[in-house]
Amino acid sequence: MRTTKHLIATLTIALAMAVAAPLLPGAPAGAAPPAATHAGLVATDPVDTTPHVLDGRTEAVLDLGPRVIVGGTFTQVKRYNQPATLGRSYLFAYDKATGAVDTAFVPQPNGRVSALLLAPDGGVLVSGQFTAIGGRAVPYVAKLDPVTGAAAAGFAPTPDGMVYDMHLANGHLYLGGTFSRVGGATRTNFAVVDPASGAVRGGADVAFAAAPRGSTRVTRFDVTPDGRRLVAIGSFARVGGQARPNVAMLDLAVGGGATVRNWSTTQFRDGVCGSFWDTITYDVDISPDGRYFVIVTTGGPGGTSRLCDSATRWEIGATGTAQPTWRNYTGGDSLTSVAVTGAAVYVAGHQRWLDNPRGVDSKGPGATDRQGIGALDPATGRTLSWNPGRERGLVAPRLVPTAQGLYVLSDSSQFGGEWHPRLTYLPLPGTAPPPPPAEPTVTPSAPGTPVVTQATATTARLSWAAPAAAGTSALAGYRVTVRVGSGETVAAVLEKGTAGATTLTGMTPGRLYRFSVAARNASGYGPESSLSGAALTPFATLDAFTDRQVRDVLGRPANAGERASWEEALAGGTATPGELVDALLDGTDTIPAITRLYSAYYLRLPDTSGLNYWLGRARAGTSLRSISQFFASAPEFSHRYGRLSNRDFVQLVYRNVLDRAPDASGLAYWTRQLDRGASRGSTMVGFSESAEYRGDTRATTEVVATYQALLRRAPAYGEIGAWEPALRSGTPRAALVEAILALPAYDARV
Repeated sequence: MRTTKHLIATLTIALAMAVAAPLLPGAPAGAAPPAATHAGLVATDPVDTTPHVLDGRTEAVLDLGPRVIVGGTFTQVKRYNQPATLGRSYLFAYDKATGAVDTAFVPQPNGRVSALLLAPDGGVLVSGQFTAIGGRAVPYVAKLDPVTGAAAAGFAPTPDGMVYDMHLANGHLYLGGTFSRVGGATRTNFAVVDPASGAVRGGADVAFAAAPRGSTRVTRFDVTPDGRRLVAIGSFARVGGQARPNVAMLDLAVGGGATVRNWSTTQFRDGVCGSFWDTITYDVDISPDGRYFVIVTTGGPGGTSRLCDSATRWEIGATGTAQPTWRNYTGGDSLTSVAVTGAAVYVAGHQRWLDNPRGVDSKGPGATDRQGIGALDPATGRTLSWNPGRERGLVAPRLVPTAQGLYVLSDSSQFGGEWHPRLTYLPLPGTAPPPPPAEPTVTPSAPGTPVVTQATATTARLSWAAPAAAGTSALAGYRVTVRVGSGETVAAVLEKGTAGATTLTGMTPGRLYRFSVAARNASGYGPESSLSGAALTPFATLDAFTDRQVRDVLGRPANAGERASWEEALAGGTATPGELVDALLDGTDTIPAITRLYSAYYLRLPDTSGLNYWLGRARAGTSLRSISQFFASAPEFSHRYGRLSNRDFVQLVYRNVLDRAPDASGLAYWTRQLDRGASRGSTMVGFSESAEYRGDTRATTEVVATYQALLRRAPAYGEIGAWEPALRSGTPRAALVEAILALPAYDARV
């Protein structure tokens, strides 16, 4: 477990030590760096300046004093008091005092980071599931420049599989994972390499092999402070040819060799807690004095005869078949990480309780509530009173102690009732970093101009960019001001969250709206954004409204001049939407003319399919006279009236169009025209387009034309009956247009 907790020092100190003294002061030859030892418990109140990790989970941390490097499966982070999200895939660094994310350190590994170490030469050792860093092929373990994150060219262990964990001891770098070869040599899931070059060290392969199910792997290990013992867990059945189910202890030689120690247990073997897991072991940590280690597990409730969902202490000096010194059970919830500090054994995971051996996914007699994290007495294993509470999530991959505190790495967001997503730092009393320098009280800058991205008759979807500067504290929300009409009258002032987008409801169909946004922090509201472009529900922009109307009425896209003039009229308040569409309808007589032909020939309104058909023919270039001639020869005409002589046809025209019998001279004139070769179609058009008939049918044709243009259908007789009298009595057609714009059917159509 102590992958990231032995070399806790500033980068400057680390570099000086690498040059001036190959051994840490006070450490015996061949020893591992000193573990973090605490005299007491860490605080329950997390440091507030820790960055927010917004997705995935954190799995590794390296505290360099002023700077901290974090690895995991995340892709986005942000400063604790700033809204701006930063892309940082799998690895990032931040300033410990201020929480500012380091903009120079952008390594860009292409996969999960599971372990971090400070190398003796001051480089940052990183391992995981990646195969490249910054676009350069670097499989599974690399050494990075601590400032830029660039991969060092001279370090190339090149394992052929993932490296889950690393440890520095005896002047060597120990690796554990899923690999079978390292640097061309056979190394089955465990290897010893030179921390400077990555060259393979040690003697024969100490193979971790033969997992009964799943992939064989070493997932975690730790080394005693004197560098003589190594305890490893994972998914394996044999180590160095000896039976060691899922946990093993090795004796380490100063030269890099390792042998399997005469220590074993079968209590973590495959199937001991059921057939759902290839291993139940999750984490292991050795005490700072090197006397014992603690293993935590998953596995489900299993009673006291098994070590499922438990934390157990084991003595380093034991030999032969070992038994745990103590056990602490959750009663059915996984423990996924452990850290031993001398003062406490910290455990974290998915648990709800500790001290719960009789719980079966429930709180049994004597159980202690400890959600997500807890602390145990190192001597007895009983739960201590320390209880900050943590959102359980699924896993807390690591607990990493330092000389000043404890990092909690997880996939959850709440800790101690506060928002600390995926990364929490708990200081020892008296060691908390000083707060960042006080900033002047400043409200946020103006957000970006809001944009209407989608609209219906009664809703508008807005989005906007976050302000460039959040001021002295994190954004607490936004205020959206809704203005209606050309006069920009404020219709509503709405408090919204911090998302940078919202859907507004309760809009009035066909009304003109504009929006502005202001951001709020603890100091108050900042300035308003610029006004959005005008939206005319159910259209997100005025251009979209204009283009739709011109297409519907004239059958073509709107041109730039039409868009500009409509926007000027609507934004300036010189015309309403209904008036503009009404004027557009006045500019075309195609639909009314076809409607008059239907009435003149058939004494009825056009049906939707027929009107759409003839409107399409007219827009394609067919003349009204030709359409009229089709009507005169259509089956409906002959079925209705039979075979008519020219004289009979003239009498029909007078009766259908003018509602009277023809006078003698008119009858004679039009009959003579037909006898001389004039078409019946052109004769009918002469009557249907007369000023008298146009005036008589104006209200009806306006209703038909408006419904056809806006709804793509002919009106029902009930709709004619509702609007024709109103138009005859002086109601403007613009009122009909605006009524249709407000219909749900229109909203659904556009």
